[in-house]
Formats: sequence, C-alpha cells, structure tokens
Amino acid sequence: MENPQKIKELFTRYLKDECSPEEVQLLLSYFNANENTTLLKSLILQLLESTSTQNADSDLNTKATLDDLLSKIQKKIRKKN
Repeated sequence: MENPQKIKELFTRYLKDECSPEEVQLLLSYFNANENTTLLKSLILQLLESTSTQNADSDLNTKATLDDLLSKIQKKIRKKN
C-alpha cells in the first residue's frame, strides 16, 4: 500500500479542487489498486458522514428559524385580534 497519509492528503486536496492533473491521475491509480480499497472506502465514508452531519445541523437551524418566525407571526396575529 502506498503511504496512507499521502493518499489522505491527496484525497483532501482533490475534494478542494487543488490537485494538478498529474495528482488526479495518481489518486485515480490509488483507487484502482486493490490494496488501497479499505482506506479509500474509509475516506469516502468519513466524507459522507461529515456531509450528513452538516446537513442535519443545517436542517435543525432551519427548523429553529422557521419555528421562531412562525411564533412571531402568530403573536402579530393575536395582537391584531
């Protein structure tokens, strides 16, 4: 297996769109090597879990904002009646 730290760094740079064309080719060669499968699956899973957590936090913030807005609207309606 190629140096796991090097693969992780390259994968992170790829996600940030910071890889040269040569580095992209190198990363793709890592993806094609059976010996790197476990590491690369782990990196992808970490990315997906991270994205899911960020989306969940965003959903909670959105819900809280909407609940607050609904509460304010309901108070204004009560004041008018």
